[in-house]
Amino acid sequence: MIICNLSGRCLISFHTSKAESDTALLATWPVVMLLYPLYASVIAIESPGKEDDEQWLAYWILYSFLTLTEMVFESVLEWIPIWYSVKLLFIAWLVLPQFKGASFIYERGSKRLPEGQRVELVDPVLLHS
Repeated sequence: MIICNLSGRCLISFHTSKAESDTALLATWPVVMLLYPLYASVIAIESPGKEDDEQWLAYWILYSFLTLTEMVFESVLEWIPIWYSVKLLFIAWLVLPQFKGASFIYERGSKRLPEGQRVELVDPVLLHS
């Protein structure tokens, strides 16, 4: 079981029963994946800097992509017993300020593509104006 506080310090405990582990995972899930990112996104919107905006926009893009992928491959993923623990660790890496995993993936992925290879997205709001 992994327990993290808001300052980012984490404790890993391997001495839990299956029921305790499942309960802790279910309790941790919304905090790591939704509540803290929502809070941090609001703070980022209100801050003058751009770096935190990039981190949280990248997080929500990756979270959406992961959720959609998980929906498509649900029947396969349910046969992998550690999938939810791995997903939680990955999301924690994306979210925690010490790692800034979402920004890391954004920097390594989209910004390294030459201008001609980037996908240009059209804003649907602008199409109707």
